[in-house]
Amino acid sequence: MACMCEGLSASVEDMESAVMAKDLSCQEEKRVNLLSPKVKAVYSMSRFEGKTTLEIAEELSIPKRTVEGYLLTGRKVVRKYMRQCI
Repeated sequence: MACMCEGLSASVEDMESAVMAKDLSCQEEKRVNLLSPKVKAVYSMSRFEGKTTLEIAEELSIPKRTVEGYLLTGRKVVRKYMRQCI
């Protein structure tokens, strides 16, 4: 019987972790939506689409350094907000 309890405990913990991860993801998305349009676009392309700074720069026709600056700004803002959520 002890084995079943351990398995149940692990699945409850997994479920709690999944719920917390989903909640944090929703919080991140809410904050990203409040970023300026350019920063939001660059952050989203990097974070959610997995694009490199060079790919983003080419797609948006902006310098790579500008993309890096927007990413730095977006990450700072989102990170600060996410710390408050935890």
